Amino acid sequence: SVVLRSVQEIRDSGLKVDEPIRAVDLQAVVTYHDPLWGLLFVEDEYGGIYVDPDDTSLNRIPGGSVVRIRGTKQRGVTSNLITEADIEFLRSGEKVTPVKSSIEQMNTGSMDSNFITIEAIIQRAQKRDHALELKLISRDGKVKAYIRGYSGAEPFDHLIDSKVELTGTCGFEFSPDMEILGTLIYLNDQDQMKILQDGRTSFEQAPIDRLSKLDFSNSGEEVASRILLKGHYMGDANQNNFYFQTEYQGFIVHPVQTDASVEFGQEIEVLGWPRLQDYSFEIVDAVLRRHVAIAVLDNLAQSGMLLDSSNLNRFVRRSGFLTRFERHDERMTLHIDSSGQHLIANLEFHDNDMERDYEIPV
Repeated sequence: SVVLRSVQEIRDSGLKVDEPIRAVDLQAVVTYHDPLWGLLFVEDEYGGIYVDPDDTSLNRIPGGSVVRIRGTKQRGVTSNLITEADIEFLRSGEKVTPVKSSIEQMNTGSMDSNFITIEAIIQRAQKRDHALELKLISRDGKVKAYIRGYSGAEPFDHLIDSKVELTGTCGFEFSPDMEILGTLIYLNDQDQMKILQDGRTSFEQAPIDRLSKLDFSNSGEEVASRILLKGHYMGDANQNNFYFQTEYQGFIVHPVQTDASVEFGQEIEVLGWPRLQDYSFEIVDAVLRRHVAIAVLDNLAQSGMLLDSSNLNRFVRRSGFLTRFERHDERMTLHIDSSGQHLIANLEFHDNDMERDYEIPV
């Protein structure tokens, strides 16, 4: 029977369900191995491939190790996978030259399992198990990175908005149902991350006045530049997010960490990445700085403001006639006729006393 002896032969073996199972006998260099997560990538002169070891108790094999892999290429399985693999260590110290790539190329899937190097901006950093998880962004997309055994201490604020060069192995992130969620890059250690430029933004930079839809190419995509906005905290939105209002615009802010001490109307600064989501501006992965001043609500609300998409997430004042109301557990929905415009207002109650304050006679 035919034995597959290179990554190219394994990839060319096809994906047809009726194809026979092929034996694999491959010599290649380890580019990434993490026994705790069950990940093993190797590469030969033709490219990289993912290996599923038969021995789940396999000790970690350092990057640069040359190994012999005896396994199988299953029928109907992705072409970039060796299963039931027996791993034999041959020698160490082999160098693999990374391929210069980009986030855009990674997201096409063409770099899968290959040893690559990319440049990107760190948007968020947090610990995940034994690794440092990075959320990376550039002008051509976003991906995640995992640095195994990162020794730096939290918080990782000094890394945020730094321009970095990362060298590691490209892979996919899967859901529990094995659906592809995105692409990522695995680094063996922190030496494979080189900081090209320290964090470029801070609370000391000049704030911007407003955002324009022209700054965004696609809805849901973040802009690869962190901005500073000054305005007022306007209360909880949903899922630990909050409403934020500047002189010209309203936003929903997705903070890295919630701050329960912020009061309604308090002046704050928000430093984060802008995103246009369903015609509404949002600031994601944001950090905030509080000021003492609490704004007078009358100064924040504008009466007679048009309730259209240009004023989403802003604090407004409208008057009118109540036409009907409905109760829904901890919420009351009011239907109001305001100068011929039908408005729906939702009042949320967090305790019984608050609900009695809004008792409406029948």
